[in-house]
Amino acid sequence: MRFPSTFTTSHRDHSNSRVAFLMLLMWLGGERLGNMHGHFGTGWSPGRISQIVSHISAWISQTWLHLVSFKGAKNHLLSPDQLQRYAQINHEKGCPREDCWGFIDGTLRRIARPVRCQENAYNGWKHLHALKYQFLTTPDGLVWVSGPEDGAVHDVYVLRASGLNEWLEIHSHTPEGQPLYLYGDSGYPNYPRIRSPYKGPNVTSSETASNREMSRYRITVEWTIDSVACLFPRLDNHRSQKALHGAISRDFHIACLLRNALTCVSGSETSQYYRTNAPSLQEYFNPDYRRCEGQG
Repeated sequence: MRFPSTFTTSHRDHSNSRVAFLMLLMWLGGERLGNMHGHFGTGWSPGRISQIVSHISAWISQTWLHLVSFKGAKNHLLSPDQLQRYAQINHEKGCPREDCWGFIDGTLRRIARPVRCQENAYNGWKHLHALKYQFLTTPDGLVWVSGPEDGAVHDVYVLRASGLNEWLEIHSHTPEGQPLYLYGDSGYPNYPRIRSPYKGPNVTSSETASNREMSRYRITVEWTIDSVACLFPRLDNHRSQKALHGAISRDFHIACLLRNALTCVSGSETSQYYRTNAPSLQEYFNPDYRRCEGQG
């Protein structure tokens, strides 16, 4: 990730980058600040560790979080050549659609009950307070994430708020200009570049069979969603997810970025399923593909 050799906070706390990164991993892993100082020797108070974790998180956010945004970079990972390659991998695996390059789904992440604006975060279906994110996954196991939005809203609201529809209409095509599509569950209507299962009273037997086949591949997005919280248990502890205290959205996006980094190193359930490789770390964290504001 090309960390600087040393991180220095606004409070003049210093740490070398390896120690700072280890602190961040322990934090996302669910370790309490009060229990962390014993791992780093004398002089590391919970307050000092908190400053370092916050500082390295801000650095990662500013430097690399565009890599988990579908529209935040000169994204070599989502070029027309790559989208065509993803569609070919899907189809060669047995996906009935030749033009499907990835899958989309929304997920609720439970949070502590907010002190204010509780009704915005309350999801009446699950009967809990939450934030909602949108996941986009590809056959090599990489993930792009949008959000969060209030837990009370529908996945389609998150989709519209993300700007993904507009991005797809411009960028989701082969190098020759043929349209390519994402596939979502039945909660999504059909859009110009998003397809969902056939539904309604007149669904034919062949369409039912197609729905069944597509669900075998769409499940990969659910594997990805589950893997983020599995790798970083703090995200699954709703009592620590306080919307008015701390950058829980930033933590979630950083966790997705680190999950992609791990996929580049050792693969994932999805990449193993498709028997394809994610890019190398050097390719993924490519300094020639920095943030490009306004693209897409």
